[in-house]
Amino acid sequence: MAYLVAADMREASLAEFATGLALDDSTAETSRLTSAIARMSQRFDDLTNDHFETQTATTLNLTGYGDTILYLPRRCTAVTTVSVTNYLGVTTAQAATVYRLHSSLNSAGSAWNSPGDLDWLELLPYQYLTGASFGLGYAWPDETNAVTVLGTFGWTVTPADVKTAVAMMVYDHFKNKSDRIRRASSYQAGDASFVNNAEGTGIKDVDDIVEHYRRTQSVMVA
Repeated sequence: MAYLVAADMREASLAEFATGLALDDSTAETSRLTSAIARMSQRFDDLTNDHFETQTATTLNLTGYGDTILYLPRRCTAVTTVSVTNYLGVTTAQAATVYRLHSSLNSAGSAWNSPGDLDWLELLPYQYLTGASFGLGYAWPDETNAVTVLGTFGWTVTPADVKTAVAMMVYDHFKNKSDRIRRASSYQAGDASFVNNAEGTGIKDVDDIVEHYRRTQSVMVA
């Protein structure tokens, strides 16, 4: 997983989102640069509680809440199969007409419908899940890992600001501390103030992007 490639940060092929962040081979040899990009991409995911590229054919094992809404722990752009496992261990695939996906992303998977939105599967009115425990199929079961969702998750298009943030983190990683970019322990502008802390990167522009894209809501997965 990586949101950019080494060539994006080379002067001869510098990407627009990495303007001013070029690294030469003497500072960041290609294999080391590639590893750093992957690591910083993962760190950006951890900071934002999100993932900014497509993950196809991904399976999630979920626990419902005993109602008609099943929240998904990741952004989802398509659902392939939904199955329910009852208390006897029998798994039954559900008809696509029984549920509807509510995605937090637009149809292109390139922007959210509303910042912070969750994704969920709605069990449609007058429909019921077949094969559910005790025949109670009018709500998503609250038995552990009773619902399996196979689908496509994550953003389809990686936002340019995400690439910029990762590029800045990579550049910061390879440069000496005396040359760290846009870093301050604290600063104040008017009534606004900023204090560097362990929860962020310490790079103001990166932390601003993290805050903008952070998916604050979380969903428990058993």
